[in-house]
Amino acid sequence: MKHNSTMALYQYWMGVRSSMNPSVRNIEHAAIAEILPHVFILAGETLDTLTVDFSGPMMNRICSFDPCGTRFFDLWNEWDRDDVRNTIQTVSALKLPILIGAAAMSDDERAIHFEVLLLPFRKKLNILGSIVQVDHARWIKAPLGPLQVTSTRILHAELETPGRRFGRKPSPPAGRPTLVVYDGLKRG
Repeated sequence: MKHNSTMALYQYWMGVRSSMNPSVRNIEHAAIAEILPHVFILAGETLDTLTVDFSGPMMNRICSFDPCGTRFFDLWNEWDRDDVRNTIQTVSALKLPILIGAAAMSDDERAIHFEVLLLPFRKKLNILGSIVQVDHARWIKAPLGPLQVTSTRILHAELETPGRRFGRKPSPPAGRPTLVVYDGLKRG
């Protein structure tokens, strides 16, 4: 994370997450008042119906319109929509926060870079997010082209998920034999 607003929203989510999974009703607007312009909320019953439910002024400026009610995937380049769809599924199903590096082309054909933070809510397809311009020296001249994915990173590698653990594996108790399976060379 490069931007203070992205880190602030992530810290807020971590604080709320430790007591319970956040839900739309539990967001304390006063606690995130300074970063609210960068915040958005996604909601839907299925991935195909996932729309922007709330958008701050930054999202509106990037789109050059109020994207509330717009399908979230329609804000991305056509070739990146499957990646964004898979990312949303990961955030939603595994309850993992993900940071997407994104770029959009300005009218003068220069890339403007963003951080897009996606944080899971308790309800399956509700996501708290933020979008922050990383390169401050460039002023956004609307309209920008669709967003394109430049990088994707899971932020919470140590989170345990059903049937899978990301990050370091715990050491086995001392004196206990372990079985190690190496997937590799196969002989016919």
